[in-house]
Amino acid sequence: ADALRSAGPGERGGDREGGDAGDARSAMRVQWRRAERTRRRVVDAFLPCANAVTPDYWAYAKFRFAQRVASSCITVFATQQMLQAVGLGATRRLPAAAAVNWVLKDGLGRLGKLSVATNFGREFDSDVKRFRFTSSVVYDCASLIEMITPFYPSKFLLLATIANVGKSVGITTANVVRAPIQMSFALEENLAEIAAKTSAQQVLADNIGLALAVVATGWTGKIANPRLRLAVPLLAFAPLASVDLYCIYRELKSVRLRTINKERGEIIAAGFVETGTIPSAVSVAAAERLFIPARMDESSLPLKITHLAEACPTPEALRTALGDDPSRPYCLTYLPPRGKKGVGSVLGGALRTTLDALGGWEKKKRGGG
Repeated sequence: ADALRSAGPGERGGDREGGDAGDARSAMRVQWRRAERTRRRVVDAFLPCANAVTPDYWAYAKFRFAQRVASSCITVFATQQMLQAVGLGATRRLPAAAAVNWVLKDGLGRLGKLSVATNFGREFDSDVKRFRFTSSVVYDCASLIEMITPFYPSKFLLLATIANVGKSVGITTANVVRAPIQMSFALEENLAEIAAKTSAQQVLADNIGLALAVVATGWTGKIANPRLRLAVPLLAFAPLASVDLYCIYRELKSVRLRTINKERGEIIAAGFVETGTIPSAVSVAAAERLFIPARMDESSLPLKITHLAEACPTPEALRTALGDDPSRPYCLTYLPPRGKKGVGSVLGGALRTTLDALGGWEKKKRGGG
């Protein structure tokens, strides 16, 4: 009994220590589960389901996020420079001058948006990548014009209007071609989810860029020399614009569109004739150009996907082209040589599938045409 009584307190202390360690482990597991639930909520808030999008979405989202951060910084610096220019060029009271100039530049800038919407509607779907990249170039050039307005305050309205037209063109073009790009990622008719997550990512990236630009603006405000203070945002434009264009380039290069335009059709046909296999979507995306002009004028393959009027300019040419088998889903014609060689034309309007077009070219090739 004495031995049991002497061992009792030690055993009870060991039990307490074991209980404390168990409580600590339980608390850690609870905290871990909470952290995991928080992580999942954040992922679900900004990213679509991994099984519901194509693999190229993730590279697109990564570079788009970085591009939006850089673009947001550029926008803040450009706005700061514009406000400086309004104050420097005002001959009346600052609020009145700012209101008049700002309203005029916005009103005239909307003409650019109207011009894009009315003149390029049908072309957007065929060259979404090229239009998207071009829109970023135009937007950055417009931002550069805004950056230099403090150095020419008397020309504020002219420079601001030109810049606003450029920005309107860039923003309108980017918004128009966004839907076809996002549609190419959808695997489960979840275009709305992809659009919502992309918007959430954009808001987060824009706020990060805004915060970075505000910090930088606070630093530049401490510079005593006014000319140097105005020049710092202009100096920051070059690296920011480089990051913006590089990211948009990589972002668009990662996209594998499932539709075929004239350039992609020629890339596929050239690859098939040269290797005997149809190029993958990755290879086609790598070969595409993202800035005007397209690569079609440099294709070594004497094959051109075109429309009816060019492939068959006369009724006799059309009857000849359709004479062999009118039920074929493609139409092949041959244009007389203008230089060293003639050019085979595939009538794009009659194509049903890419394989039909390539099959037709192969038949023409085997037949000695």
